[in-house]
Amino acid sequence: MQVLKRAQFSILLELGEGWVIGVKGYGLVVEQKMEVAGMRTVYLDEYQQTEIQKSQMLYMGSPSVSG
Repeated sequence: MQVLKRAQFSILLELGEGWVIGVKGYGLVVEQKMEVAGMRTVYLDEYQQTEIQKSQMLYMGSPSVSG
């Protein structure tokens, strides 16, 4: 992707007596098109960090629901 490089500012910077340099500032913001990513829920085994199915999950220590 080619981007036009137009200086947004140009100043002289004096570093010391007789030492002057030119400084140009560029805006480096480039507009990009973003695609919306799909969503999904992944359940991970706490110890092995591997993906598991929701049906394999054990709910230990969950408060019981009386009904």
